[in-house]
Amino acid sequence: MKRSVHIIILNKKRQLLLQLRDDKPGIVHPGQWGLIGGSVNPGETNLEALNREISEEINSFVNNIKLIYSGIYLKQKILIYTGHLNKKIKDIELTEGQRVEYFNFDELEELDLIPYIKKVIFSNKCKIRC
Repeated sequence: MKRSVHIIILNKKRQLLLQLRDDKPGIVHPGQWGLIGGSVNPGETNLEALNREISEEINSFVNNIKLIYSGIYLKQKILIYTGHLNKKIKDIELTEGQRVEYFNFDELEELDLIPYIKKVIFSNKCKIRC
């Protein structure tokens, strides 16, 4: 089974960093907010893949990475982690997606967030914020 890894990145204000996905044909959930991450390549560990995806998408190093969720979505094993990054938006070098932004938890309900990701975030709220 294919695997993908994603990360809920928090700043020191406990805001979540989300990525606005590209709005182009052929990608899953175009134009919606989601998490940094992607597929695990053959021979990679989950953490190697996660660190590669973070580097490829926002050219950053994330601290305190912890697994908070594992499940199946779209016939893939999905692993979701949390981690910390203390960079301002203007200092994040975005290389994939339309943009990134930090959000408070109370802003997520109204956001056009990928439904599966929204469900995982809200069902693991304490693991993320506590």
